[in-house]
Parts: sequence; C-alpha cells; structure tokens
Amino acid sequence: MPAMVERLRAKAGGDTIPLVLGDFTHCDLGGPYRLIFSLVHSFFLLPDPALQSRVLANAASALALDGVLA
Repeated sequence: MPAMVERLRAKAGGDTIPLVLGDFTHCDLGGPYRLIFSLVHSFFLLPDPALQSRVLANAASALALDGVLA
C-alpha cells in the first residue's frame, strides 16, 4: 500500500488529496466528510458480513449529516 500512496503523491496534484492508510474496519477516519468513497472490490474482499458491517459503521461515523458513502 505505501507504494500506491507514493505513486499518487508523485502525480500532479497528488499531494493535495487527503488519504488515510490503515485497516478500514476500525481506523480513525476523522471527519465529518460529505463524501466517503470506497472501492467495491475492497469491501467485498472482507471475509464475513460482520467485518463488512464494521466498515459501514466506521464510515457512517465519519460522515457529515448530509454525507454520502459511495
């Protein structure tokens, strides 16, 4: 994962995009955010529904009142 962050940072404007690198089932996302975008394949790679629910709850806790998880 750090190599992917380095590639993003090397691109024009890549240093202006806020990123969180961690386990998305429980990392502190900060917030509140109006948009949280998660790649579909990463979500469905979680081995069980309980972990998927934890991810959704974690993301929801970081959303603004009018925020969207996509």
